[in-house]
Amino acid sequence: MSKAEVLRLRIDSNLKKEASEAAEAMGLTISDVLRMFLVCFASEKKFPFDYEVPNAVTLAAIEEAESGKLKSYDSVDDFFKKMKL
Repeated sequence: MSKAEVLRLRIDSNLKKEASEAAEAMGLTISDVLRMFLVCFASEKKFPFDYEVPNAVTLAAIEEAESGKLKSYDSVDDFFKKMKL
C-alpha cells in the first residue's frame, strides 16, 4: 500500500458545513467524498459529473428566467389559447 498523503484546501465555511451534513447523511466523511472524487477523476481523466460553462445565449436565457419577467401560463390549454393554436 502506498503512503497516504495529506491534502489541504480552503473552502467557504458554509459549503463545508453543508457538504459535511450531506456526507454524514450518507454515512461518509468529507475525506471519503473527496477521496472518491479523486479516484474517479484520476482513473477516468474527467469530471464524474457534467461540467459545462454556459455560452452567452444560455447565460442570457438564465438571466431572463431569473428576472421573473417571462410569461407564464396556468395550463397547456391556456398556453394554446393565448397562442391561438
